[in-house]
Amino acid sequence: MICTASTSCRKSGPPFIPCRSRLPTSRIGRQLSAPRPQALTGCADRTMRFESNRESGSWMRNPDGASNLALARKRLGQVFTPEAVARALVSWVVERDSDRVLDPSCGDGRFLACHRASVGVELDEQQATTARRRAPWALIHRADFFLWASETKERFEATAGNPPLIRYQQFMGAVRERALAVAAKMGARFTGLTSSWAPFLVVAASLLKPGGRMAFVLPAEIGHAPYAAPVLSTLCNHFARVRIVAIQQKIFPDISEDAWLLFAEGCGGRTDSLELSIIEKFVPSSQPPAPNKVVSMKAWREEGHRLRKFRSTQECCVTPVSSRGGHK
Repeated sequence: MICTASTSCRKSGPPFIPCRSRLPTSRIGRQLSAPRPQALTGCADRTMRFESNRESGSWMRNPDGASNLALARKRLGQVFTPEAVARALVSWVVERDSDRVLDPSCGDGRFLACHRASVGVELDEQQATTARRRAPWALIHRADFFLWASETKERFEATAGNPPLIRYQQFMGAVRERALAVAAKMGARFTGLTSSWAPFLVVAASLLKPGGRMAFVLPAEIGHAPYAAPVLSTLCNHFARVRIVAIQQKIFPDISEDAWLLFAEGCGGRTDSLELSIIEKFVPSSQPPAPNKVVSMKAWREEGHRLRKFRSTQECCVTPVSSRGGHK
């Protein structure tokens, strides 16, 4: 079970919480090389060269010691999230000002800057320092997220962010083993051919309180990749509602990977269907777009766990949205 206590009722309709950051774009994925968890309490300007990372349990290999920043970012799974996207996701997951929001891979702190009661986890010391400056009210743990998650007793009302996209060829060693082991405890069993974002999402969900919400930017491969199947199955087994927003226009125009959005609410509940919203482009809003289709888990399994196939289908397996009601 993801939630360890009984489900509690929650009130909807939070006030909009503005993002106070003035920096250009957000979310940086990162390497997980596993120092012991520690919270950042100061803003000392310490640096870490990307090319200094070593294999020993790391998920990134950099044998040539390349110092090219673009290459390093690609290998570390770094993708910058637009401010408007970060604000929209955080404003939806937060229902009360007192809600604590976790960003499991906070990078430079874009999501943390959108809410005062925020907690981030970041391994890269340089990015953690940047995040601390950007959101000085946030508690930031400099740690391997999977190690930190396996040891922490903290639980949160919400989680939001943009997990690192590291292909299985670079997602390796002790970090991957630890990630898959922690995810397995939540009922999600991944093979070694799994990108990093999948266990990140499952383990982040495990840290929610009953009734909690989550909202994440994800690669569009959640609609078709084999390792998306245990992710969506696990979420439907532990949330009352799960929605995927398929966006046709790129959120990140400078990279080839398309991005979709995920919204899940009612941690501790269960659903036998996936809500699918299909939109032309992202429009900032404190509410996710209304679903176009509701796909039963049975139909999804029959289609080989490929949600992408339902983007244009008009078959009996797709339930009219009016029969389900609106999304509050």
